[in-house]
Amino acid sequence: MKTPVWKLAGIAGLSAALAACGSGDSTSSATPRVNALSTTVLSTDPVLATVDASTLAPLNDLAPAQTATRYDASAVSADGTVITFTVYAPNIPVGNSAPLLIEGHGWGGKRTKNLDTTAYSDAANTPLQTAKLALDSGRQGGKQPGQGWYVISFDQRGFGDSGGFANVMDPEIEGRDVKAIIDWAQANLPRLAHRKNASGVPDPVIGAVGLSYGGGYQTIGAGVDKRIDALVPTTTWYDLRYSIYNQPKSEYLSLLVGVGAAGLGRAEPFTYQAFVDASTFNQVSADFSRKMYLHSAVSYCEGASPDMQQPGIPAFFIQGSNDVLFNLNEGFQNFECYRKTNSASKFMAVRFGHPDVLVSSTSGSKFTEENVSCGGQSLPVARLAFSFLSQNLIDSRLDASYSADYLTVPDVRAVLEDGNPNSGPKGETAEGKCYEVAKLGPNPSGAPIIQRGGTNVTASPAALQNLMTGLPPALAGVVVPNDPATLSSPALAAYTGPDAASVVTLAGASGADRTLMGIASVHLNIAPTDPLATATDNPPIVFLGLVRMLPDGSQQLVHDQVWPVAGFGEQTVQLPGISMVLHGNEKLGLAVYGYHPQYFNYHTRLPLSVNVTGLSAALPIVN
Repeated sequence: MKTPVWKLAGIAGLSAALAACGSGDSTSSATPRVNALSTTVLSTDPVLATVDASTLAPLNDLAPAQTATRYDASAVSADGTVITFTVYAPNIPVGNSAPLLIEGHGWGGKRTKNLDTTAYSDAANTPLQTAKLALDSGRQGGKQPGQGWYVISFDQRGFGDSGGFANVMDPEIEGRDVKAIIDWAQANLPRLAHRKNASGVPDPVIGAVGLSYGGGYQTIGAGVDKRIDALVPTTTWYDLRYSIYNQPKSEYLSLLVGVGAAGLGRAEPFTYQAFVDASTFNQVSADFSRKMYLHSAVSYCEGASPDMQQPGIPAFFIQGSNDVLFNLNEGFQNFECYRKTNSASKFMAVRFGHPDVLVSSTSGSKFTEENVSCGGQSLPVARLAFSFLSQNLIDSRLDASYSADYLTVPDVRAVLEDGNPNSGPKGETAEGKCYEVAKLGPNPSGAPIIQRGGTNVTASPAALQNLMTGLPPALAGVVVPNDPATLSSPALAAYTGPDAASVVTLAGASGADRTLMGIASVHLNIAPTDPLATATDNPPIVFLGLVRMLPDGSQQLVHDQVWPVAGFGEQTVQLPGISMVLHGNEKLGLAVYGYHPQYFNYHTRLPLSVNVTGLSAALPIVN
């Protein structure tokens, strides 16, 4: 088995791991608006019109036939920066037209220049697999039985052959880069499919795919340019403050800046300053936090963005349960935002994602699962994504009852981590269990979509005495502030698992399997062991994670996820989302850490002993 890229020594290798997330290099506020897909004006309770292939047409029906080809091109963005891309064109006969699918890479990556390779399949790069399906077999609109869509794979600003410096998806900068690509496509792609909107104006038919940073260009780009009609963001963010900055996630902050240090891209200086601030002061500036809010879908979902609007289009969010950078909660929130304005939006939880690079045993070398098993079927994730796009761009009748090439995508599907090490060769769980919601209805805003909390339990024991918080003495010479190379030290791995924590029991063995899907909340009270140790400039930070407790006494940190809780007093905190089956002979525990390497620079600055009392939880048990 090949060594995962994130196991390579040194910051260059670790940064390459982040760059590989979504790299296309195959060699290495609910405001009503017009939906370009149909003649329906969307609101928070839309009644969607049928998408019909017969309404597709090129802008100029006298345009010549398109011959299959591949070539490089570029567009000039609003500030004069050149954005480069590779265009894949299918055969499009006279009388037909084809949609456009845009693909964007992850942070530190670059565009794919060869969709014919299968090199990306080993890593289960769902967006590139989806783009290949679209290019080869996407149904065209028109009189001829042609197949194939246009595909554009582009170098994001600051990466590959594109100019400029990455601004972490600023709608006024990267958002306009997406607009420039679409402008170019309308002017230069003969027989590009268009469909009239409610005003009778032809709009291009455009879908988008990409993972990680390549998911962010979709939610930001669609907020800026209303010509995008459907999205499939994979393992991406809802709120960058939550993801990485407001409680500084040192592991991925290091990789973020390490991409530049390794020569894999160019980022604006403010990204490096944020890393220094977070590593030095345990926080970023208020101005930077506000900037990251405006670079996230949460800003328009809350109706607070001056530069973007909620797109009101269908989106299929695919999120990884083992993603320690963008956890399931971000996918849940993105889905709920989009679902409220378009009932065709979907959500799927899969395994993998951005891994904990220190342990990576559960994450292997894949970005997502390649196949998901549900109801006795093993379905390729990329084909589900392609079917979603086909049904929302070409013809909403393209489902399993219409053709075996197109699959019905459930409203909510979650692959349940089963704790079994004998997972399948394509990443599918050994037991093939899932949780599925077939239909939520047109207006889910008043219905429980993703369960938060649920079954109330009291921890046993309900208190922990003399928990030491802060940097362990054994790591004092290993963890160097502002030094990303810290992450390559093998000494950190010993502090990642449940054995490094105090573990209390939340749910005992029940004799029957239980499905947990949603967000668990934990209640606790943190007090200093010494009542005099209450300095406001040295608040305690503890880290919480759920633990699968097996009958043989072994323990597994669920999804490799932990979450920090800072400060004294009584608190209730939502943990990273879970998607798991707890077997009848297993217990569920709560791990309480005084330090965790995912946040290696974010910890109690001076070692401090605390008592953690009143431990209880609300668990999203859905069966």
